[in-house]
Amino acid sequence: MSAPEPAPPPSWPAACPRTWLFAPADQQRKLDSALGSSAEAVIADLEDSVVTERKAHARERALVFLTAGAAPGAGGPMRVVRINDPLGQEGSRDLDALAHLPGAVLMVPKATLASLERVRAAGPLSAIALVESALGVAQAESIAALAHVAALALGTIDLSAELGLRALPDGLELLHVRSRIVLACALSGVPAIDGVYAAVGEAAGLAEEARRARALGFAGKLCIHPAQLEPLRAALAPTPQELERARLTLAAYESARSGRRGAALLDGEMVDLASVRVAQRVLGLASTDGE
Repeated sequence: MSAPEPAPPPSWPAACPRTWLFAPADQQRKLDSALGSSAEAVIADLEDSVVTERKAHARERALVFLTAGAAPGAGGPMRVVRINDPLGQEGSRDLDALAHLPGAVLMVPKATLASLERVRAAGPLSAIALVESALGVAQAESIAALAHVAALALGTIDLSAELGLRALPDGLELLHVRSRIVLACALSGVPAIDGVYAAVGEAAGLAEEARRARALGFAGKLCIHPAQLEPLRAALAPTPQELERARLTLAAYESARSGRRGAALLDGEMVDLASVRVAQRVLGLASTDGE
């Protein structure tokens, strides 16, 4: 019997969600709180935040979570479920329980080509590949090219543990990995999502890491507490200065085109078609905030 056709990637609301908030699937109060927050995507977690004895209960709640989100007029943030490793027993049970929901979006931990093939074979599901192992990084380009993979996310904590990384200024210990994930995503036209910032109470550190992630090309960032949402949203949004520069860039280019020139100067800097693409991307980010 042939494997089912992969589900098409989800239609992101306007653009890829920027703020992705985890909540344990077995704790309804935290799930409800996450759904009522400003998170653009909520991830009901079946993996690390759920003890073995409560996996079955969490699985039942995750099914309700996804079903309610698929109901007509449900609205609210995008709903995702992080399953357990599909190559393990609990992950197989997760797929058995959720695979009948066409188009459901599952975050796949410790993602590799083998584990994502297991998801593809299970049903018409979309996958967010959580890259958090050396093998996952090595396979990143191939993973991003899979038809049912909607995005790649970076699992910084597990990956750092496997590689024996230690913190360096400005996150330099993960610079190569972050750049490789973004490049893999760009090759296949899917979004890259940066990993969590573990220090919940350090808003300034979170904002700085988010700004670096955006500068590297990430479209969003995972978070583990509602208190991280607003600092994260502000850090990932274009600044007023960036917005004004983008508008001036477009105006300068249009003026050049009207004069049958392919480039212009703006404050001594050349503006060409590549500059226009950058400006349009900045303004596109702003449009998701209603500006």
